[in-house]
Amino acid sequence: MSGITWICAIVLGQTPAPLTVSADMLSGPQRTGAVVELTTDHVTLEADGQRTELPLRDLLAMVVRGGPVAQPAATSAWVELVDGSRLEATRYAVKNRSATVHVGGRVLTLDARAILSVRFQAPSPTLDRQWREIVAGGNRSDVAVLRRSKTSLDQLEGVFHDITDEAVEFEYDEQRIAVRRSKLEGIVYFHAVPRDLPKTVCEVLETDGSLWRVQALELRGPSCG
Repeated sequence: MSGITWICAIVLGQTPAPLTVSADMLSGPQRTGAVVELTTDHVTLEADGQRTELPLRDLLAMVVRGGPVAQPAATSAWVELVDGSRLEATRYAVKNRSATVHVGGRVLTLDARAILSVRFQAPSPTLDRQWREIVAGGNRSDVAVLRRSKTSLDQLEGVFHDITDEAVEFEYDEQRIAVRRSKLEGIVYFHAVPRDLPKTVCEVLETDGSLWRVQALELRGPSCG
């Protein structure tokens, strides 16, 4: 997957069959049924042999019901995309500006230009405000963020190159150095020009905690991403 237009495919092969959901409406009673059609405009549910088409504009939320919930793997990178999606990744690596991100048992390939920031340490209430200020700080280059203490972050401006499971190749003061990921709070990518992004039709929250801002929906298999 590349670019920043996300199509979320609800996977029948990886969810209870049929896929049963509860739909909370902006007005009117909650609806429950099996999903038989899902598009950018509407979802069609079937219950007791009757089908009901619900426009997405009238939906507040839709929650999958029933079936076992797999225990998510440990998160090693908290990835924020330029469109506001937030991914709980079990692995993050970059080669030649192409990022490999493991999310929810899937492997995604993203252009680094689609990524706003990556945090390598678990979010902390004492540091979250500083982290957000650095991410939103209008930086003039890539930024390596270091955790100086349990209550303090520092930052260095430079250029990111390849990233492995152990280290970030960082160009600083015209020298390339390999910075151990364990020394970093995270990294913030520089974006010279704001992206013109498609309209978001909904947000999808996965069981592992990843939140996707989605521009298109469809019902199919065998993979989602």
